[in-house]
Amino acid sequence: MEYSTKLVSNPVDYICVYTRVSTRKQSTDKKHGLSYQKELCKNYIDKFYSSTINESYWEDVGSSYKSKLILREMGEIIRKLKPNTMVVISEVSRLGRNYKMVENVLKAIQKKKSYVVSISENLVYGMTKLQNKQFIHKVIDSEKESDVLSMRTKNTQSYIKKNGGYIGKPPFGYKITKNSRNIPVLKQNPEDFYMIDNIVNLTNDCYSYDEIANIMNTKNLFYKNKMWSGAKIKEILKKFYPEHMFLDVIQSTESKINVIDENMECILDDDIPIDNDEIINVTNYEPTNNNTLLDTLTITINNNNKKRSVTLNTNKINETNDTIDTNNKRQKTGVDKLMSLKKEESCIKLRSGKIILKF
Repeated sequence: MEYSTKLVSNPVDYICVYTRVSTRKQSTDKKHGLSYQKELCKNYIDKFYSSTINESYWEDVGSSYKSKLILREMGEIIRKLKPNTMVVISEVSRLGRNYKMVENVLKAIQKKKSYVVSISENLVYGMTKLQNKQFIHKVIDSEKESDVLSMRTKNTQSYIKKNGGYIGKPPFGYKITKNSRNIPVLKQNPEDFYMIDNIVNLTNDCYSYDEIANIMNTKNLFYKNKMWSGAKIKEILKKFYPEHMFLDVIQSTESKINVIDENMECILDDDIPIDNDEIINVTNYEPTNNNTLLDTLTITINNNNKKRSVTLNTNKINETNDTIDTNNKRQKTGVDKLMSLKKEESCIKLRSGKIILKF
């Protein structure tokens, strides 16, 4: 870009270069990003002003329309501004597209006997009334452009929603594609479901949620470019394959363990001597037959890579009587849920096409 006009002919003591984009994504844009704006301003300064003038550079990522995204650097410029300073911007809209906000900024700069220069539009604020009006008219035009763009965006989003389309970032497991009517819709993402299938396969080997997370991270199979955690593994299983979630075993302070299912329904209580450093995992359950309640539940206790199995007895539940005492009502509910899992098909077909056994 060639600069043929020195917009402020008076000598200036200080120069502030201000750049702004609305979102972090725009900051690296080659045509309007922060680096591009800075380069334009720098070229203008090098052409018309001495290198001995004190220069400072300020940048913001935010919108003048959103109060939550305060333009902190602009506020700092105004607070620290010294008289006879020239604030250089690449274009008027970089100050903002909110007319009232920009007007307040311009008046604050002029009050400190300084100037604002828009180099791509050959405009200056703070010299004469005519120039100020020309600058303000450009600010109003900038706000109009923003309003028109906002209206178009709202109309487009309304059209997409009415036609069953999807707006926003796709959730894990899906990607956005356009249908025959050019409307964005959700579609399963094979890469994400490859990771989900890996998680399901690891549950069949009885790894804990934390162990599965570590294995996935070791394989560089990350969740949205982030490390997996045990909680995230559990969340994904609950969403896509709830039938593969583990039963949790909780140890009380009295070494009495309560076995509960994923819905926090109590299945049984039993007293087992547990060391503090031992980890309890449910690995197997075996009903006597498909028509009775669960008689035993086998758990595995891990201690320094050594495993031992303990079989818990559920005889507390009266199987021959339709009624049980109040204290055991929640126990029977939990066992019924376990039995309902056992009565389902013994295998499941993954989205990858592979067939694996349930546990």
